[in-house]
Amino acid sequence: MTWRDEKSQQVWLWIGLVFLVFYTAEAGLFWGPEPRVIVPPFVYLLYWGTFGAILIVLIARSAGKADPKKWLNMIRSTILGVGITSAVVGIPFLIIARTHDITLGHAVMLFTIALAAVVIGAWSFNAGWLLAGCLWVSGGCMILALPRIQDYMLGAVLAIGFMVVGVLRRSPVTVCGSIEKK
Repeated sequence: MTWRDEKSQQVWLWIGLVFLVFYTAEAGLFWGPEPRVIVPPFVYLLYWGTFGAILIVLIARSAGKADPKKWLNMIRSTILGVGITSAVVGIPFLIIARTHDITLGHAVMLFTIALAAVVIGAWSFNAGWLLAGCLWVSGGCMILALPRIQDYMLGAVLAIGFMVVGVLRRSPVTVCGSIEKK
């Protein structure tokens, strides 16, 4: 078995940092017993939709550098970026809006992104995605077990998971002839 370094996965280090900026800004603006800014619920969707748009731009730019068929890779990156971000943000938003259970919404957010990570990791045999998926499932379980630390847990495990994907970028090139050949 030989390994290839997927340099395009390095973008996830940047995404982890951008997430930390967005999460810290959200905490400063909207959290606490007396939030600095009081907004209607849809503003959170717009706020995190902006993060999703930045994510799509970063991934598409990175994918375009890695593949001569730039336009095809950009379309695929956009579809994945919109689909995963919509599910990861939208499903918890609906749960929180309907049940008013923020803890359940946060746990579902981590479980949803873990599912996406495991699918991507299984598809590419990338250890970073698989480890991030395990980290996010563990974080979701911790949120359910210790809801008082959920905000810190959510921010930490999401950022660390994104960074793990950016650091552990290697995937096998051949495994018994079933994976793409050099």
